[in-house]
Amino acid sequence: MKKAQIRMTETVAVIFIFLILVVIGIVFFSKYQEGATQEKVHEQFVKQAQEITTKLLYSPELTCTRGEAESESFCFDLMKVHAAQEAFKDDYYFDIFSFARVTVNQTYPEKKGWILYERKKPEYTKVTPTYFTLSLKDLGAGHKGEAAYRYGFVKVEVFG
Repeated sequence: MKKAQIRMTETVAVIFIFLILVVIGIVFFSKYQEGATQEKVHEQFVKQAQEITTKLLYSPELTCTRGEAESESFCFDLMKVHAAQEAFKDDYYFDIFSFARVTVNQTYPEKKGWILYERKKPEYTKVTPTYFTLSLKDLGAGHKGEAAYRYGFVKVEVFG
């Protein structure tokens, strides 16, 4: 009888230790999954911000043009930027930019900034920004009708 009690106690102890290890494993796995999910969501926001930036860089509403239709790479026409501030308020651009803020900033020769688009997500918890440097063409500032170029960047912030 005593041997049976000892074996029963050993069996209960082994099962108890096994259950503790299983619980620790489940807790560890759930914390790992939570971190992996957060990382995936962050990657998705960064990807969305990069896609919006790419769409913006090649949008005909903003790009500089030479002659008839040839566009200049990574260049925004300041006259178009001023016009886009009003045009981007249209609901059409929500399909392109979603919940984001798009700003164009001039850093040289003087600092200026323009908010082109802004729609904040209600109760957003995070903002993911991306930046891209570009030239800003000012047709009215050059000598003898030539364009003057400035230096700046575009900042796209995605709300999540």
